[in-house]
Amino acid sequence: MQVEFGRLVTALGQAVSEAQRAVAAHAIGNYLAYFRRGPADQDGGAGYAPNTTSILFPPSTGGEEGARVAVPLVTLAHHNAVGLDSVRIKLCAAAAVDEEEKLLLDFSPPGRASGEPPLLTEMELCFRCDDPPEGTARVTTEMNKSL
Repeated sequence: MQVEFGRLVTALGQAVSEAQRAVAAHAIGNYLAYFRRGPADQDGGAGYAPNTTSILFPPSTGGEEGARVAVPLVTLAHHNAVGLDSVRIKLCAAAAVDEEEKLLLDFSPPGRASGEPPLLTEMELCFRCDDPPEGTARVTTEMNKSL
C-alpha cells in the first residue's frame, strides 16, 4: 500500500488536532461535573450552580456551636489540565517517487502479503500537566471568596 507523504502528514496533523480537542473537551466536562444545571440565564444559555457540601466549622470565639457553611466542591479539588505534549510515530515503510515526483511511502515491505495491515512499529503519546485555564482559575477563585 502506497501513501503520498503529504497526505499522511495532513492526516496525522488532523488526528493530533482532534486528540487535543478531545482532551480539552474532557477537561471542561470534568470541571462542569462540580456544578448542576440550573435555570437558563438571561441570555438563554445554560445556568450552573455549584454542587456544595455542608461543613461544620469550629466556633471562632469559644462558643458552643460553630458555623455550618455550604462549601462549593469545586473549591476542594485540583483543576490542573492535561494536555497532549507531543506525538512520535515510527513506521516501517519504503520511500518511492511517483510519476509526478511526489514522495510516496510504501507500507508493504518485501515479504508481506498484499492486503495485510501496514506495520506500525512504535507509537508514543506524551502528555503534560498544565495549570488550569484562566477561566477555570477565576471561577474557582470566586468560589473560594464565597467562603
